[in-house]
Amino acid sequence: MTTALTQKTVHRRQRGAALIAVLVILVIITILGVTAMRMGITSLALATNSQVVQVLFQSADTGTTEAIKTFNQDPDVAISNKGIFGNTKSALCVTPVVGATFTNFTQGTCNPDSSDSYLSQRKITLTQLNYRVDPVVKELDVGSSNKQKSLTEEGYSDKAVDDYSLKLYSTAVIPSFGSASTSDIKTCLSKEPDDFDSNGDYDKTVETITDCLTNAGSVFTTHASEYKIKRNF
Repeated sequence: MTTALTQKTVHRRQRGAALIAVLVILVIITILGVTAMRMGITSLALATNSQVVQVLFQSADTGTTEAIKTFNQDPDVAISNKGIFGNTKSALCVTPVVGATFTNFTQGTCNPDSSDSYLSQRKITLTQLNYRVDPVVKELDVGSSNKQKSLTEEGYSDKAVDDYSLKLYSTAVIPSFGSASTSDIKTCLSKEPDDFDSNGDYDKTVETITDCLTNAGSVFTTHASEYKIKRNF
């Protein structure tokens, strides 16, 4: 009888050890599963962020590229009163999928609530181009008879304007990402593209498009470029 009791006790211990072993394996499998899930989510987030960055970069680059292409088609018309850069400064919305004021551009700021303001019918990205045209004034000899007519003033002047500085600010926004609402984005796109006054001096009181979109929590990118326009008289 003693032998039988001993065998029964050993048998019970073996069943308990198997249960513990199974529980340990389940815990390990659970940890591995949770880790794999987190790694998958992280990888997806990284891939999404990378894709968003590429889309924003290409969209912003589209604004600059299309503007220069339109300018090169007829530079004189482009900077005339009725041209794409006819004002001292203004905003243009890149609208290749709808009828536009200029080639692929509509005069005025983009509206994130309007499907016509997006680059494609998928309504993912909208791109706004802000420009600023500043004349480069050169002093002429007062006694010279070779006075040139200023393009910014009527009559003749001792200062000739034959060069222009064209500054382009192309901002691409994806409204569906970030914490900014469409109304916030619309408000930000109406801001100034840079924080310099008409004299080229820094003005810290100006809230730029970039500042506003950043504070609103928008997902965007801005490309700034400057070109020199040479006029031949």
